[in-house]
Amino acid sequence: MALSGLSNANFASGFTTGYGLVGTSLDRQMKREQLEQAQLNKERDYALKEQEADALSEYRASDLLIKGQNASLDAEIKRGNLGINKTKADTAKTQALTAEKKQDDLGDPNSLESKKILAEIASKNASTASSVAGTKKTNIETDRAQSDVDIYQSANNLSRIYDMLDGNRQPTSEELAEIESIYQDNKFTHFNVGTVVARETELGNRAIGQYLQDMESGMNPEMSNQVKKAFTVALGLNNSRALGREVTDEFVNAPEWMHNKGYRIESQGLYNATADSSGKLSGELYVWVKDDQGNQYPYPAPLTANRNNKDNKPLDLTLDDAIQSSAATAHMVSSVSPRIKPAVRQARIQAKYGNNRGDNGEEAFQKIVNNLLNTNVRAIQNGENTYNLFGMTGEMAQLPEGTILDEFQTAEMKSMIEEQLLFGARPENDQDRVDRWLETTSEQLKTLPFESGDTDNRKGASKPRTLSDIIPDEKFGFRTTSILQGYYDEKTGEIEDQEGLTRQLVRMGWITPDDNKRK
Repeated sequence: MALSGLSNANFASGFTTGYGLVGTSLDRQMKREQLEQAQLNKERDYALKEQEADALSEYRASDLLIKGQNASLDAEIKRGNLGINKTKADTAKTQALTAEKKQDDLGDPNSLESKKILAEIASKNASTASSVAGTKKTNIETDRAQSDVDIYQSANNLSRIYDMLDGNRQPTSEELAEIESIYQDNKFTHFNVGTVVARETELGNRAIGQYLQDMESGMNPEMSNQVKKAFTVALGLNNSRALGREVTDEFVNAPEWMHNKGYRIESQGLYNATADSSGKLSGELYVWVKDDQGNQYPYPAPLTANRNNKDNKPLDLTLDDAIQSSAATAHMVSSVSPRIKPAVRQARIQAKYGNNRGDNGEEAFQKIVNNLLNTNVRAIQNGENTYNLFGMTGEMAQLPEGTILDEFQTAEMKSMIEEQLLFGARPENDQDRVDRWLETTSEQLKTLPFESGDTDNRKGASKPRTLSDIIPDEKFGFRTTSILQGYYDEKTGEIEDQEGLTRQLVRMGWITPDDNKRK
């Protein structure tokens, strides 16, 4: 894979030391699992051998006893000169007694017959477990191999765009169509073209640089939301294949009220992160979902090995790995973005707003941008709710009523609207959105009613109680708020699902199942 005008050595180095580290880390984890499975197999085989030896010993002792009894019986027959009919009758009786004893032995867990059967069952179960473990190992290896193929393919696609734009000439309409095709192919990959060229990615890389400088100076800085967003991009957390999927009961981290109701994953990323004394990274993701009316709600999920919100296996990655991966992202952005961004922008406009008859879509695009810009300006001046408007940052959304944007602010907002329309680059960090949602929603939940037959509560209030009477204020964290929100009508503040709400409060331990009283 060659990048004309870009150092192949630098590209390979950034790619290998950055994104490659994530795969290497997961390979280490898989090998450790294989060793653990091998040890379990050895322990299982040793236990089976001991069991088989015990069964064999009992069988031999029983066999000697039977042979001795038969020999004694033969002697008696000969001495007593028994007739052939008596011999047949005794033989039939012995067979009947033997069959009866064998049947009794099957019901006796300590008998030889039962132990032989249990040994056979254990052996079959062990073989089944080994087969399942082997299948799991194969699936892991297949997933890793497919992941590697996807990463290299998406990197090669990015290289094609870079090579195509060698020189200062304008790309043809056909080349712009090819760039758009690559843009679509690279969605949900480490080399998402929109992410590479987005201005927010560049700003995030600068924030990481400052964060690392502060760390090196011994300041032990707190990871800001902008830095978390940058690490989200560096680790590929924002490009999960779960994006766009409906939340079903397979999504074990999603609140129960979201399951199978048409909610779809809109975005996800790093919400918080910590590193232990060995540097191993752990943390929590936010996951934003959206219904068909456009309403959006977040929920938390663990930062996991496959970096998606369905998996529960911890991430085996160190802070150093994450930092080097972010360095690779910064390298790609600084080296590739300036060259390909103008053409990618043209390709997106032509695909979304143009046609196949010579219209490049620029006029229609600018008309939409200006309409959105005017809407934003009026909303700020009139003191309306400006959050979630296109191109609106958190800072601009908090401007006081009557504010008139100056020329610089207007140009900034126009640029952000364009970036969001073309590349999906939301100017406000999703992490900031979660913080704002958590603050407002938790405060609202605390005042909402919870009906029960119990009038006694920790604040001595008369019924109906509120959730704040049941749950201490400091316990209204991200997960609790996300779980409980769905059982209320957010417009009326009334309970929509009393049964579901009660079930969740019991499950979380805030009330008892019999009388709904606080524990």
